[in-house]
Amino acid sequence: MNIKISNRQLAFLVSNSMVSVSLVILPQSLVDLSLQNAWLVFPLLFLFVLLIITGGLYGLKKLKTFDLTEGQGNWQKRCLAFLFVLFISHVLIRDLTIITGFIEATLLPLTPVYVITILVIACSLYISWAGIEVIARYNEICFLIFLGVVLFIPISLIDSLAIENFEPVLGLETIPSVFQSAYLGLAWVGEIIIVFLIIGMVNPLKNVKRAIFLGGAIGIGMLFILIFSGIAVLGAEILRYTTYPTYTLVQQIRITEFLDRLDFFLVSLYFPAVFSKFALFFFWVTACF
Repeated sequence: MNIKISNRQLAFLVSNSMVSVSLVILPQSLVDLSLQNAWLVFPLLFLFVLLIITGGLYGLKKLKTFDLTEGQGNWQKRCLAFLFVLFISHVLIRDLTIITGFIEATLLPLTPVYVITILVIACSLYISWAGIEVIARYNEICFLIFLGVVLFIPISLIDSLAIENFEPVLGLETIPSVFQSAYLGLAWVGEIIIVFLIIGMVNPLKNVKRAIFLGGAIGIGMLFILIFSGIAVLGAEILRYTTYPTYTLVQQIRITEFLDRLDFFLVSLYFPAVFSKFALFFFWVTACF
């Protein structure tokens, strides 16, 4: 393929794939298992990301190519492409269920679920039809805005942070629960394997490993910020029983006495990143064929 994207765009695609949907429900799942120690899970998840990247790049070198969509006569590539289609289809179905459920429960309770699903799919397909270069440029803009929103949340709630919500910190009896949470988080950060479909389109290729590491670090860092802020503001006991903890955290933002409903505005800045992830996955479902 002659299509090329930059290392920065690759890093942002990796980060967005990991965090854009997982932030909806993953914090609740991690806190439910390890309570106030859930923030300790992320170093373990980053080690897992390093293993995936290192092992995946080593395997691609054995194939003597970094583009799995070329050379359809090679049975190894065809098998890998088929496995990627199964994986991407599973992720799309899961993420569509999560996002449509979130929209119905919080934003559009009177709108039928099938209407929300059709609109989300239509917006994502419209972006994906333009190709991977357009998706990468669109994601580059949306992700920077999304990153700004995530960084804005703890800054705006700095007066509400309570360090005592993290006590007691990691006793011997809580270590198994931290590993259980890490195991649960593997399914979400494991979506980074989508990067192995994109590597062949990156220019220059020599810096691709550093770009993937950077993207993984940014994605895990964003999840860390959200969970750390959630525990500090709401507390682990409230967070574990909240269906959409990140949205509940955003609802706590109060800039002034009269400006206290920023949640709708911030969510509107967040959804383009979701469409970007769906567009990327829809694109690869077709490209693998």
